[in-house]
Amino acid sequence: MVEEVAKAHLAVTVMQTGCIGMCALEPIVEVFDKDNQKTTYVLMDEKKAKDVVLRHLIHGEVIEEYTVGQYQK
Repeated sequence: MVEEVAKAHLAVTVMQTGCIGMCALEPIVEVFDKDNQKTTYVLMDEKKAKDVVLRHLIHGEVIEEYTVGQYQK
């Protein structure tokens, strides 16, 4: 995620945090938008990180199929 954000020259902060209680869905990425609305992406990998940077961070599109809600069904 850090590498993809750097490649895109985005003015965002990437931080490592502690456990949020969903170990089975790690790695997890939480994206907070300018209104402090949170989207939680789960089971992240290199492809998903690239998609999140391009589609969500650059184009503002939440990628529903990568979110925690899709894995709780």
